[in-house]
Amino acid sequence: MLGTEARLCVATGLFRFLGEGFAMQTGYVGGALSSFLGLRSRPNNPRITRQPPAALPRTDATPPANAAGGHAPVKPAAAAALIDPLVRTRVEKYGGAIAPEVVGQALSVEVPVKAHTRTVPAPPAVEKLLIVEPVTLDMLVAEFRKTQRITTQRVLLLGALCERWIRQQLLERTALDRATAVKKIRETLAEARLEKKEARVDLYVRCHWVAVLLGGWRDDSQECRVASNELAFSALRLFPILIERDPKSDRWQLTAKYAEAAKALWARAVKKRLPASVVNEELSKIVPARTIPIRKHRPVKLSFLLKLAPRLPIADVPTLITRLQEIQRQSLLPEAKSA
Repeated sequence: MLGTEARLCVATGLFRFLGEGFAMQTGYVGGALSSFLGLRSRPNNPRITRQPPAALPRTDATPPANAAGGHAPVKPAAAAALIDPLVRTRVEKYGGAIAPEVVGQALSVEVPVKAHTRTVPAPPAVEKLLIVEPVTLDMLVAEFRKTQRITTQRVLLLGALCERWIRQQLLERTALDRATAVKKIRETLAEARLEKKEARVDLYVRCHWVAVLLGGWRDDSQECRVASNELAFSALRLFPILIERDPKSDRWQLTAKYAEAAKALWARAVKKRLPASVVNEELSKIVPARTIPIRKHRPVKLSFLLKLAPRLPIADVPTLITRLQEIQRQSLLPEAKSA
């Protein structure tokens, strides 16, 4: 093995040959070669140290007593005692710098956060009225003229319009009572060539009152109209048999003896959307069948005969007179026998 002096001579000659400039560019190779020759130990890579950030300002610092006089502000005693910033008291994450800790000062700093604004929903708009007062005959004709499919919602609207116009006539104390007002509406619709729909005015009014009394229908609230609209018109038109109108007060009301059964049937029909056939069967159980006595010999009014008399041929007039005299004689026979 070569001695120390021999190694030194070889290294000195090599450095002279390469030159000073080349040796600076290949400092790493020269260092490695020097380490191989045993001249010095391989230097370690310099350790990168991170400078601690500047201390955060104290929020409780007081302003100088006399700033104009040039006196330096007095530092608080707690700020003088600092923990060594190189001693890490918590794990460093993602290369983040660790702020120095101050004795007696919390690590959390109050940072002003921008106020978060939230879009407040606008208040609900005023619901559009279904019926605009006052109701006129022109409005009724225009509404009846619309070529729309006959649905429960449309029937209730037409019934409400007719009822509103009738009520206006009663409040104004005109010569039109309820029967005359309904007749006036029919005549107006007939003049507008809407005679196919004129006969349903009374039915529409009754259906409207059924929805009001049983379903709480209101023209100014869509929420109250939802339940009534779930029922088909073919089933709705069967319910008016359960209501009646007081002729003195002109108020519609449920028939007292059918009130509870009517409410139960209405709730069931709306919930299950019963068809008209099922509703008809249930109504036959609630309202008994009416028995009307049939008269075999119904009396004929004299006005009817007087209207037919001019239409008889002249040759048949003596026969008619003879027959009437015979009927009169037969009617007097029991009185003669009793006498």
